[in-house]
Amino acid sequence: MDRIGFIGTGLMGLPMATRLSTAGYCLSVWNRTTSKTRSLAQLGATIELTPLDVARNSQIVITMLEGPEALDQVVFGDMGISRAMSSDKYLIDMSTTGPKYWLELVDRLDPHGGSGPYLVDAPVLGSVPQAQAGELAIFVGANLNTFSEVQDLLGTLGEVTRVGGPGAGQSLKLVINSSLVSLQCVLGEALALAGHFGLDTTMVLDALERSSLEPVVRKKRHNIQSNDFSARFSARNAHKDARLIIENSTSKRDTLKIVESSLEYFRDAIESGDGDQDYSVVTKTIRARLSRGTTQLEQ
Repeated sequence: MDRIGFIGTGLMGLPMATRLSTAGYCLSVWNRTTSKTRSLAQLGATIELTPLDVARNSQIVITMLEGPEALDQVVFGDMGISRAMSSDKYLIDMSTTGPKYWLELVDRLDPHGGSGPYLVDAPVLGSVPQAQAGELAIFVGANLNTFSEVQDLLGTLGEVTRVGGPGAGQSLKLVINSSLVSLQCVLGEALALAGHFGLDTTMVLDALERSSLEPVVRKKRHNIQSNDFSARFSARNAHKDARLIIENSTSKRDTLKIVESSLEYFRDAIESGDGDQDYSVVTKTIRARLSRGTTQLEQ
């Protein structure tokens, strides 16, 4: 297991792969945009031409991608890793893809149950600073034996918790993100209401920081007051996660109404050209949307 494959060196994947490399693991790396692998090459990683090359040259393959569509292409595409994932290899997906897709992938890679590669879903909670510091919260879905084999490796990246069998990590990540995307929109609506009343934004944020929204305000008030929404977790990814939450958990009869509203707000942010901004930009989107009507109580 000394040779680790890593696919996806974006905003989160790059610092994660960097930690593995500096911890002494030999990496085989692939990213769609090759320029994002240069710093890893300088650390001694082998930059591969295709995902398939990564799988051929690695005992364990870690993927950190945008979502199920990207993962599907990496695994089952023309040069996908599935062609080289023999029964003694491991696939650890640390993306957020949802349990429905993950269990479908498990069935496709291991249709006979136990004869295919070892499969681990291990989505993470945290942003770039936590990835750089090795302080991510990692929620693992896997059987006990498989978990024991990858626990130390994942421990290089953060605090590892096995939360259940295959798909359980993905399920818990969607539960967490349902509150994450919703609370950001709650903050946006609160600020829009304050604007309607003509209240000073700084004063309102001070008050909200003493309320049940304190953690949300504390983390994002600089973005809001400076109008600097440099991305750590983008509005586009928040929209993707809200979509996954709905697709994985609702029927035509029963819906998650708060998450559905959040999905609409994040779609507005993307359509306004802010999809690649930090997801807290949705507060600006909501304030702009709600200010198209009356902006002052006396008006």
